[in-house]
Amino acid sequence: MRISTILTELPTIENIDGSQFQCVITGYIKGKQYTLFRSYQSNIVLKIDGMTFIDENKWDFSQTTSKFRNKFLRELGSETLAKIEKGQYKFANLN
Repeated sequence: MRISTILTELPTIENIDGSQFQCVITGYIKGKQYTLFRSYQSNIVLKIDGMTFIDENKWDFSQTTSKFRNKFLRELGSETLAKIEKGQYKFANLN
């Protein structure tokens, strides 16, 4: 296996607005790209294969987590809640 092939499978980590506690991790699981928003070492939102999963226990853990979750999803908290109620986003245990 070539090193360039291995390196494309490693996740990338990007801090949001320079925050050391808020980051977005992008990588691949079984050939499918995922994007994971983490806040204070907790998984908050996972996007994979056209679906969005939100941690049922930590999605609105704090004002800071909510602020960065909104930034990650590019929407207001009320829009997120509406999408959860409509079934567009699914609650899951991500931690």
